[in-house]
Amino acid sequence: NVSLFKGWIDQDVIPELPVDALRKGAARKMAFIVGSTSSEWRYYIVPNGAIAKKNRASAAALIAGANRPETALEAYARVNRGKTWGDCFAQIQSDLIFRMPCVKLAESLAAGGAQVWTYDFAWESPVKGKSGASLGAAHTVDVPFVFQNLSAPRAVRTIGERPPQALAQAMHSAWLTFAKTGSAPWTPFSLDTRRAMRFDAKSQEVSDPWAFERLTLPAR
Repeated sequence: NVSLFKGWIDQDVIPELPVDALRKGAARKMAFIVGSTSSEWRYYIVPNGAIAKKNRASAAALIAGANRPETALEAYARVNRGKTWGDCFAQIQSDLIFRMPCVKLAESLAAGGAQVWTYDFAWESPVKGKSGASLGAAHTVDVPFVFQNLSAPRAVRTIGERPPQALAQAMHSAWLTFAKTGSAPWTPFSLDTRRAMRFDAKSQEVSDPWAFERLTLPAR
């Protein structure tokens, strides 16, 4: 399927894939923070209860539709990416659409001489959808923490009434530091060490938090 608003390589305005241009140095010496939530796709199938309707066949169809081998599905099931097939489906789609392209972007930037700081937002919102499943570390859950705006009505509907204040302080101060200095307060990403900040109730720096996913479902 072709997205209506997706960029098109026309040999004029967009002569090549942006990640290829970045890998060749189009953003050399520029600074970036690159990251995602741990399970982005839950935003789309938890609130409406659709996650409860996903089964092994749904996950298999997702893998097949992405032209990936069935062994990828077996690998996700083997390492227990979720308690249900709905969880597994959400994780596979999260990785295909958001997380692995994000990793590829970080790799391309680093290879092209840019400075990159990566993060994985892992705090899980307890807010439940129609099926009773929790929203978890879904798409947009990180936004109220970045802007330290946890009490906004829409934020409360997404993250609940008692989110960890320390997490908001950690993320907000990191983004402010980056805006002021051009440097985030953790180790920069490199292709060798793949250091990243894992933002959670207790945040900590980790090495290659996407190791399994990037080897099983690498971005194309």
